[in-house]
Amino acid sequence: MISGVVDIELADALSPYTRQLVELLRDDIVYGRMNPFDGQLKSQNGWIRRENDPTLTSKDVITMNWLNENIIGEIPAKETLNDKARETVSISGVKQP
Repeated sequence: MISGVVDIELADALSPYTRQLVELLRDDIVYGRMNPFDGQLKSQNGWIRRENDPTLTSKDVITMNWLNENIIGEIPAKETLNDKARETVSISGVKQP
């Protein structure tokens, strides 16, 4: 997020108060005051990180091939991606299911 490659897209229908809260959290992440990958992390398949485990490294985060337990959905198989997405995955180092 700090490089501007990834950002949070906000729906127009958000209330001004929710928008303000999301923007504050976004700024905290960008400026290193908050790490969304610190603390307990539990994937859809089990524990990834418990409270006192070491914080995930940047490489761990960039190469994630799992979704948090509160996410509904799944990581798409590489063959279902369009050409641009398939190329991005190929150079990212992410292992596809």
